Amino acid sequence: MKRGRRIALIVAIVLVITGVGSYFLFFRDASADSGVSYTTVTIETGDIEKSVVGTGTLAAAASSQLTLGYEVSIDEILVQAGGTVSEGDLLCTVDTAALPDVISSLETQLTALDRHLASAVSGESTTGKVTAPAAGRVKEIFAAAGDRTEAVEAEYGALLTLSLDGKMKAEIETDALAVGESVTVAREDGTTVTGTVEAASGGKASVTFSDAAIAVGERVSITREGETLGSAQAQINRPISITAADGTVSKIYTALNKKVSSGSSLFYLTDMSVEGDTAALMQQREETYAALLAAKKTLAAGGIAAEVSGAVAQWNAESGSTVPAGESLLTLYEDGAMQMSVAIDELDIGSVAVGQTAQIVMDAAEDVTYTGTVESVSAVGTASGGVTTYAVLLSVEADENVKIGMNGTATIVVEQAQDVVLVPLQALQTSKGQQYVWLKDETTDETAGNPGTQVAVTTGLSNDDYAEVLSGLSAGDEIVIVRTATAGSNDMMGFGGMMGGEQMPMGGGEMPSGGNGGRPGGDRSGGN
Repeated sequence: MKRGRRIALIVAIVLVITGVGSYFLFFRDASADSGVSYTTVTIETGDIEKSVVGTGTLAAAASSQLTLGYEVSIDEILVQAGGTVSEGDLLCTVDTAALPDVISSLETQLTALDRHLASAVSGESTTGKVTAPAAGRVKEIFAAAGDRTEAVEAEYGALLTLSLDGKMKAEIETDALAVGESVTVAREDGTTVTGTVEAASGGKASVTFSDAAIAVGERVSITREGETLGSAQAQINRPISITAADGTVSKIYTALNKKVSSGSSLFYLTDMSVEGDTAALMQQREETYAALLAAKKTLAAGGIAAEVSGAVAQWNAESGSTVPAGESLLTLYEDGAMQMSVAIDELDIGSVAVGQTAQIVMDAAEDVTYTGTVESVSAVGTASGGVTTYAVLLSVEADENVKIGMNGTATIVVEQAQDVVLVPLQALQTSKGQQYVWLKDETTDETAGNPGTQVAVTTGLSNDDYAEVLSGLSAGDEIVIVRTATAGSNDMMGFGGMMGGEQMPMGGGEMPSGGNGGRPGGDRSGGN
């Protein structure tokens, strides 16, 4: 029994000693010599900004499609995809043999358009003939007597199609043929004609043959020494579409597979209401005139030149191929401004707006900072891994050191303030929802553990280091930043870390109340 009481007594003594020790340690942490440091800072004015960050890839801000108003056959591509060109540089050489006929046809079309345009300007309702702009063979007739030309062209794109060079063509997939080789072109009824391989590359071959009998769209087989190499629908090798002003087709002067000469009558039109067609005729004339100039320029140069400086993005043709009028030859990224689409987190996208400035650093050139501007903000996000991001398009002021496809990081300035009072974030404390700082004044006594007078402040914009002061402090005020060593280390921390995020004043003072701390000279709290 005595032994049990003795054990209980020892336990009680240990508990008392432990409690005293805890009090002693806390008291030392709160004293001036326990690792607490005081730093006096003078409040100054300056600029502050808030930003969000996103990553993206550089792209050309402008691209253009090179589309010709006339058919052309490519001889050799001179600048491959990815290559750069200056305005006027040759992109490819072409087969110039057919260009004189193309130019003649365009000139005839231009003359006819000028005649129709003159009638349209006069506002007359007239009759007239549609003539062949060049010699050729009629391969397609879409209009019939009584048709309105406008309706026919809307459905088929033309009234009639001519073959200019006397050839049809069939393109098959094979790598067994060589340019210039003779083959047999077989129709489904068993009749045959002789064909010639005009182009062969990339696993494809183009075979031409007489346009005298085989119809457009008729399926033919290409054979060599009895072996069928492929089949395809026959197409016109060098077609030209015939159109006219709005009117009623009264007579048709030609027939399928009939050869016509330049200027031959094709249709006779009545009720030509040309007054409403003036704008359309003018646009058609401009396009025809532009195509005529381009064809003449191509003939003189022996190839097609770049209209702007830039980089070739993609070819839609290859050496030896034929590109019909109106089809895109290639895509060119134009020199000049670049753009970058960056992904911004859903938590930050609300602060991003058109017109904001961005600082961009490329992964391949981290020592240079480029300037960008927000051009657009996507309203639709992309979700991945539980996170939604939004695309923000930036225009970028780049130079010759950056290239399309480079990756970079953009820092977008979403808010900024200039020449405002700034306070270090380390100086801000919080009590009962009110921020405050320790103002250095006559009450400050570091040896007694008294940092000064507690002054409430209201803050605005903040970043990682500073906060804008809206009220409570002025430039020139001196404040005290209080730090204490964290437990078990030599690091210093804000004293508020010991009391659940609220600072405890030194030297036995009261807990912060969020007021002016009794400072003489009036209230400086500024509200909340």
